[in-house]
Amino acid sequence: MCMKSARLILCTCTVSLVACGLPPGQKLLTLEIHQAEAIVLETHFDAADTSTTSELWDASGERPVSTQLASPALQPTDADPLRAQLSGPVEIRIVHVDHLEASASLKNLTLVRSSPTADDWRLPATEIQRAKKASGL
Repeated sequence: MCMKSARLILCTCTVSLVACGLPPGQKLLTLEIHQAEAIVLETHFDAADTSTTSELWDASGERPVSTQLASPALQPTDADPLRAQLSGPVEIRIVHVDHLEASASLKNLTLVRSSPTADDWRLPATEIQRAKKASGL
């Protein structure tokens, strides 16, 4: 490959990362929550390229960069509009591009958000710990 082509590819990749708001050294991940074969929640969050699996789980609890899908099945509880409870078996997946980075199967799951009108649902610390344990960490 000629030097001019290599620079063009590098510039294109750098511009793409900056355009989506991620500094170099970060990767954009997808958090998917599945219930009964349907995706209930899909968000995007970032983490350092060098993150361990445990650190990826921790990052999934931060406010997401964006929410792609929040199913109508994901409703806040009557007692607290900042929490939602999914009953029954749930699978959580952390994906980078098309590579599964981590997953866990849990029974019942609580999600949290930052305000009653926000769609920034994410895993609270207690659920992150459960997911880590279920995934063997």
